This record gives sequence, structure tokens and C-alpha cells, in this order.
Amino acid sequence: MQDKLANHAISEAYNLACTPLAFMSPHYQATSAWHEHLPLAFWLIESLRPRTVVELGTHYGVSFFAFCQAIKVLRLETSCYAVDTWQGDEHSGEYDDGVYSAVVAHNDAHYAAFSRLVRSTFDRAAQHFRDGEIDLLHIDGHHSYESVRRDFETWLPRMSDSSVVLLHDTNVRERGFGVFRLLDELKRHYPHFEFVHGHGLAIIGTGKHYGERIEKLFELQTSPTARLALLDIFSRLGRTCADTVKLKDQTAELFAIDTRAVKMQEELAALHASKDADRAEIDRLNSTMEETQSANAQLRTEIDALADKLSNQCLAQENRVRENESEASLRFEEIAILTKMVRDLEYRNNDLGLTALDEIRKAVRALATTGPQKYFLGKGRLLRAARALEVAGFLDADWYREKYADVAAAAVSPSRHYLEYGISEGRLPNPRLKV
Repeated sequence: MQDKLANHAISEAYNLACTPLAFMSPHYQATSAWHEHLPLAFWLIESLRPRTVVELGTHYGVSFFAFCQAIKVLRLETSCYAVDTWQGDEHSGEYDDGVYSAVVAHNDAHYAAFSRLVRSTFDRAAQHFRDGEIDLLHIDGHHSYESVRRDFETWLPRMSDSSVVLLHDTNVRERGFGVFRLLDELKRHYPHFEFVHGHGLAIIGTGKHYGERIEKLFELQTSPTARLALLDIFSRLGRTCADTVKLKDQTAELFAIDTRAVKMQEELAALHASKDADRAEIDRLNSTMEETQSANAQLRTEIDALADKLSNQCLAQENRVRENESEASLRFEEIAILTKMVRDLEYRNNDLGLTALDEIRKAVRALATTGPQKYFLGKGRLLRAARALEVAGFLDADWYREKYADVAAAAVSPSRHYLEYGISEGRLPNPRLKV
């Protein structure tokens, strides 16, 4: 019984997390501690579908442009605002206007239709938003306890009835970071879910109505098995995303090394050509050539060693990416099968009749909730529901008998057995389902 409950909890976590956008690759790449949370950012936009998004502390823009990418893919009518001074602080370090210019250039090129950069302090920017206007607020500015608490309290009145707040770096406890302290306080008053990987990211419910997925997320916080499964799913997705970004960086670095090597070879060829043109300097050129060849040999050795190292790293990264892609492909196949079955049921709805389909739903819901020992289907209703299962193709009678010998031995209708016992026992109705 405990195994069934655990499997059900894991299944709930998987069904909640595995949405199409959770597997999307980020288009924007820059230095950031947010890479491992990008799948979660895509998932959150898809689940919450906010009307107004505000980010406090954008820096290079990795998290903000992830929100924008998801909004653009989903074609949402959302307004996005990135608030930052782009001058840095003790936690992010100081930087020049080159960072701001790069963020502006990318925003103008891809998201100017619905996104705006607000170069301001957080307190001043809050004055330009109405109470109850913001659906998603990401706080990622100065990370001391006093600063992050001030940001939360200043912007809280601006949050809508369906709003959530993201707190980044909840799992950092050095260098004066105090986000975890504020999170401990907020947990007593607000629904929440914390992801501890990638420096930590917490989702705080500051509204009243969040939609089915967000409410389910907060519900799973209280289920240890489901919570751990959900943490593992997003941690793996985040690690894959971070590894992909790292692989791109290493590939670019390897290309730069190859470019330098080619340039040095060209310079060496030029030295050989100049030797024939200027005999008077042959001794000096020979000496220079020997020194250059020695340096080049050393450099080639270093390049070869570095290339071997990078090649091994790239191969390892590619293997991990292939494994993750294989796993993701398997999950997408399962999602596609389930989606096709739902569509098939909808297309056949007119032939089955709404009443029969309702009988299936009621029977499945009641059986899944209470079990066959506490739910009694009238003979007429049971027959109609069983017939509807067979006509809809949801239950493969021949496969069901072959799969479960006790059903064949009992000489009972497979569809009736599935409704009365199979659902609660976790049996599969057809070979296409794997979960």
C-alpha cells in the first residue's frame, strides 16, 4: 500500500513538472547563477500565465530573458519590466555600462514589443506600479536580510490576487546573504515551494487564486515523496541546461585556441618566406626561427594537451546531454501517447454519447478516490461505462487478458474488471501506457 502511495506521489510530481516548455532550450546565454533554474522559469510562465512580470535585479538578464522567451513562445499578452541600476553591488560586483548596453541590445532585438528596462532603484520604481497590478515578482537584488525584506514589503501591495514572488539564492548562507532568513519567516504565512539546487529558488504565493498547477505545486510541498521527486526532476533539467551552456562555452574556447594556432602557423610561414628575401639577416632570422619553433613546439604541446582535455570534457558533456535527451524523448513519447488518447476520446465523444463518457469519468474518479470496496456501480451504469471503454479504444481486451492471467482465469469481462478492480490496483488498460 505504501509503495502504491509513493508511486502515486511520484506520478503526480512527474505529471506536474513535465510540460512542453520545461524542456525548452534557452536562446540567451550570459554569465549567471540562474542557468540551473531556467527550466523552472519556463514552467512557471507556462503554469501561471502572468499579465505583468517585474524583476528586481537583472544584471546580465539571463532570468529575465528566460521569462520573455516563454512569454513570446506562448504568445501571452504580458508586460515585462526589468528594474536595475546596472551599477552592481557587493554581491554581484561592480561593472561598467557595457553590461547594460548588451542587455538593451538583446531586449530591443527580441522582446521590445512587450518588455521594458527600467534603470532605477527598486524603491523609486515601485512608485510607478499600481496596487494589485503584478502577477510575478522576481527579487534578485542585494541579498542581505534587510535589503531583501525591504524589497518584499515595499512591493507586496503591488501584488495581484493570483500573484507569486520568486526569491533567488535561498540556499546561500555566506558573504552576508540573508534571503534564507526571510524565507523562513514567510513560510509561516504564505504557501511556498523551495528548490534548493542552483543556489536555491523559492516560489511564494502572495495571492489567493493561482491556477491548478501552482496550487498543486504548493500542495506537493507537504508530501515528502512528491516533493523530493519534483526537486529531482527540476534539478536534473537544470543541470542539463547548465551543462549545455557550459559545452557551448568550451566549444567557443576551443575554436579560439584553434584560431590562435592557425595564426601562429601563418606567422611561422611568413618567417620562412622572409628568410629567402633578406639573406643579410639570415643569421638573425635563423636564431629567431629556432626560438620561435621552440616556442611553437611548446605551444603545440600545450594546445594538444588542452585540446585532449577539452575533447574529453566535450565527449562527457555530449554523453550526458544524449542521456538527458533520450530520457526527455521517452517522456515526450509518453506525453504524446496520453495526448493522442485524450484526443481520440474527444473525437469519439459524439459516437459514445456524453452520458456514457460521463459514466466512465464518474466511475474512474470514484474508483480512483475510494476504491472498489466503497463504490458500487449499478449494473446498467457499469455496463455502459465498460462498453464505452471498449468502443473508445482505451482498454485493449485481448491484451488485458494476456497481460493479467487472473482476469483470463476468472472469465470476467476485461472492461468490467478494469473498472471494478484494475484502476485501484494500478493495472494498465492498454500497452501504450507506460506510467
